[in-house]
Amino acid sequence: EVELVMGIDTLKMAELPLGSVLDTAQLPTCILLGMHTFQLSKLEMSIGDLWAPPVVGWGSDGLNDMLSNGTEAITHMYKQAILEAVTGLTQGVKDINGQTNGGIREGLNDLLMNLTQEECDGLHNSNTPSSDLSSFVDFRDLVLISEEAIKIGASGDEPYGNLIAMAKNFLKDRYLVFENGILSINSEIAAYTKNQSGLPGTLIFTKDQLPNNEEDFWENFEQDTMDHNMTDDLWEEWQEYIQDQNSFEVLEIRFSNLDTIQHVDLLEAQDGPFMLYNSLSIGTKTRPLTMEAHVVLNPDEKGGEGREDERKDDLQQQMQTLTRYLQDKVSGKNEVTLRLELEEALLQTAIFAKLQVDDFMNMPLDDLTSAQCWMSMIPSSLDDDGGLNAALYDFVISFQSIRLKIDCISCESQQLIDFSQIISSPEGIELTSAIANDLIDSLETTLKGEAVQSSINRMINDSPYLCPSHQLYDPS
Repeated sequence: EVELVMGIDTLKMAELPLGSVLDTAQLPTCILLGMHTFQLSKLEMSIGDLWAPPVVGWGSDGLNDMLSNGTEAITHMYKQAILEAVTGLTQGVKDINGQTNGGIREGLNDLLMNLTQEECDGLHNSNTPSSDLSSFVDFRDLVLISEEAIKIGASGDEPYGNLIAMAKNFLKDRYLVFENGILSINSEIAAYTKNQSGLPGTLIFTKDQLPNNEEDFWENFEQDTMDHNMTDDLWEEWQEYIQDQNSFEVLEIRFSNLDTIQHVDLLEAQDGPFMLYNSLSIGTKTRPLTMEAHVVLNPDEKGGEGREDERKDDLQQQMQTLTRYLQDKVSGKNEVTLRLELEEALLQTAIFAKLQVDDFMNMPLDDLTSAQCWMSMIPSSLDDDGGLNAALYDFVISFQSIRLKIDCISCESQQLIDFSQIISSPEGIELTSAIANDLIDSLETTLKGEAVQSSINRMINDSPYLCPSHQLYDPS
């Protein structure tokens, strides 16, 4: 019977540098450094009974009997002492003062104590000038095993340990292998989603599981409009305007055919030391990726005419156009299902980033989930000669076909019924696909444009002041 007491010092664990846990050879030692208590509180082994061993093979029955009788006599005489010795071996024995000393348990606890006091190496101490490429993390050495890294021009010396490369290979071997023509990850997704919704490949979120619909919508909408530099007064005007015109309620949202992943690239290092590729292909012709919302639209019959505003901000004009359309075309209470189907959808992106090695290896584990701390490892492009230190490359969204469907469950608006029929027609599907392609092309152009790159540069420049562990952190 074994009992192990383990107390983890979360503050000490959070302070461990990332570099100290990236090497699997020293990972256990470094993890033990974060232990407050780690010992065997109980180690017992008991023997119910003890029998004398049989004696055979001595060539003479008489000799066999004599030896057997002797072992039985010895066992009988010393059985109790043997049983007590076994217990003392695991638990220790008591001295004249009643203190328990010795035993395997005490020896193991001494060993565990020594382990928790060992040094945890793994910090990268580089004196290389920051202008040298070796002062930045080479993603090929970080995410690839030595043999693969060497093949594409990296050192293969595992300068950042082997944990990430081993974890990546484990995930690929476990989830990204084909079984009967299907990626194994789809079986895992099917099992998980069936447990959540009762349907393989489908996630369902009911009204009770969703945010507070309109209230939450307006909170998020307010943040979006603030991001577009809309003033407080103007925001209040538009919020009142739209709420006067239209209200809605989401009863259910579901995502279907999530178990149709065709291909995945995760943290693939290919072109040079600072580029990482990621891609996801999901959905088929027979089982398209589907997003569906069960919604009640109930325009307010008391809605006013709205208010004119001569300011020409595109966002405001779009808001006005949308709300007027809802007022003019959609009347009464309408319960509908909105469904978006994507065949052979592909999302692909490449990230270019120069992470400073010292900052990366010495990053406290507590900062792993902080985007600001990750960005603070990248030298600011605003402080040097303008060289590019981080960028978004090859952002691609594509699909074989896209279909938008509106099914009226209970519609009082004839215009909405007519619209649902039009959009589901072959012509409507073609038009929807053309509009979606135009929007995606516009999005891709925007993400690759100078405005987005300037935003990335500004975020990198500000990140040291927002990362708690950075020396420039400013809590104000």
